[in-house]
Amino acid sequence: MTPEQKRIAIAEACGWRGISEQFLVGYAPWRPEPYSDRVNACPIADLDCIPLDPLPDYLNDLNSMHAAEKTMNNNYWWKFVEHLTNICGGGTALGISATAAQRAEAFGLTLQLW
Repeated sequence: MTPEQKRIAIAEACGWRGISEQFLVGYAPWRPEPYSDRVNACPIADLDCIPLDPLPDYLNDLNSMHAAEKTMNNNYWWKFVEHLTNICGGGTALGISATAAQRAEAFGLTLQLW
């Protein structure tokens, strides 16, 4: 997968909807109105009335990856730690200093996004 495809897959797993692959924007999960309600309220001729936000840069931003990691339930957490440890070369201390890209890779493998 390309970095952009990974970024989109993580965003979808975190609740983003209506993602434009070309512009890497989508409907953020923190918006108060559910995506389906917003789409249904928009006139067909004016889909620009759906607000789109830039996708987080999960592969380069530790804050974005931290937010993504918080969406995992406890059932996935130990698998995530296992993947992260393997990606970082073994040893639990290495996972503490993992980059955003390493965390994104472990997240994708844990949720079987790729």
